[in-house]
Amino acid sequence: MPDRLSSAGCEKVVESTGFTIENLDVIGSEWYEASQEAGVAPNYAFQISRLHRAKAEIIEEIGEFAYSSMYGNALWGSYILIGKLKTRLYVLQWS
Repeated sequence: MPDRLSSAGCEKVVESTGFTIENLDVIGSEWYEASQEAGVAPNYAFQISRLHRAKAEIIEEIGEFAYSSMYGNALWGSYILIGKLKTRLYVLQWS
């Protein structure tokens, strides 16, 4: 993973631009869980399955870029739900 995408790398860049990190909240999957429980989030497992199964037809209809964006978003949501990725919320202060 490129350093700029790691938590430490991101925080280093933020601080090098004149900001300080006032607060950090590692949210994990709570936001995704809440949206699933409220019925407003997609079911990522179904999305991934359907996108994978009908890949050629979907690409023909909406194009490769749109398909890749949809598939990547569904994978991202699933990875957050299973703990492979974590949402991090920063509060920054200009130094």
